[in-house]
Amino acid sequence: MCTVPVKAGATRRLTDAGAAVIAAPRATPWKSFNSRLQAPAGLTVTPFQELGSTGEQASDPVKTG
Repeated sequence: MCTVPVKAGATRRLTDAGAAVIAAPRATPWKSFNSRLQAPAGLTVTPFQELGSTGEQASDPVKTG
C-alpha cells in the first residue's frame, strides 16, 4: 500500500502518468473523498481520504491499493 495526499492532486498525477478517470474526485456519503481510475495495465485504482466530521479533508494521507 502506498500513500499520497489528495490535497496535492493525486488524481491529476495519476492521469498525468497514464491512468484514465472512471469517477472524478468527490466527497462520498460515508465521509470520504475519493476518485476511481483505470491504470494502463488494467488495474483499477481508488485513492481516498477520510473526511473530518465537518466535511473538510483530513490531514491524513490517502491510502491507495
